[in-house]
This record gives sequence, C-alpha cells and structure tokens, in this order.
Amino acid sequence: MKKSTLSEKKSTLSEYVVRFSNGRIDEETSIEKFMNEVQKLSNEENIGNETYLSLVNAVFDQHSGKTFTMPCLVNSVINKLNTDNVPDNYSYMFANVQKCVQDNIGTKEDGLMFGSKKGKGGGVFRWADTSNSK
Repeated sequence: MKKSTLSEKKSTLSEYVVRFSNGRIDEETSIEKFMNEVQKLSNEENIGNETYLSLVNAVFDQHSGKTFTMPCLVNSVINKLNTDNVPDNYSYMFANVQKCVQDNIGTKEDGLMFGSKKGKGGGVFRWADTSNSK
C-alpha cells in the first residue's frame, strides 16, 4: 500500500479541520465536524439498506414461497429500483444489495429475515413464507 505524503494527508483532512482566528487547529470542533460527516454517511447507508430490504421483500411478496439464487434476487431488486443510471453503477449496487441480503440471512430463531439452503432448489428464501425454520 502506498504511503501518503504529508501534503496528501493535509489535503484530505483540510475539509474537516476548523481553525481558530490565529490559524491553530481547533481539535474539538474539527473532530465534531468529522463525526457529523461519519454519522451522515452512516445514516445514508442505513437508508440504503432499508430501501434494499423493502425491495427484497417486495420481490418475495410478488413470488411468495419462492427460493431465489442470490444473483436472481439481487437483479430483481435492482430492476425494482427503476433507476436510469443502473449501467453506470451496476457493480456497486449489486454488491450493496447482495451484502444487505447476506447480512440478513440466518436462522429464524435469531430473528433474521431470510434463510438459505444449498443444493438442488437451493438459494435464498424468506422465513415469513415458511412454516419450517430449518
């Protein structure tokens, strides 16, 4: 990994640094400004996940009880997003939707939304569509 030079570090940090009138760095205010940006990014990502989960559920609502391969499920969600710029950011969207689904796969007992099974007829399914928790 390439080491950053001091000027590169200063350039990156400069948008978060707040200075006193004498030019010295106001560390407390600078940290607060940075933390606000981190919180904003976190909120945006959470909103994205909520949107993705809502659309994943819409796909399962449309095909109740069906098991999907991960690529099929993710592509169905991306199609439901109905955005004009999908070709430009398809890989990014695919990875984010897939991660969101994977983060919610597990057991019914753990309160996770989706399960998965391997082999013929395997894939991702929604626990709410099953009476079996295995």
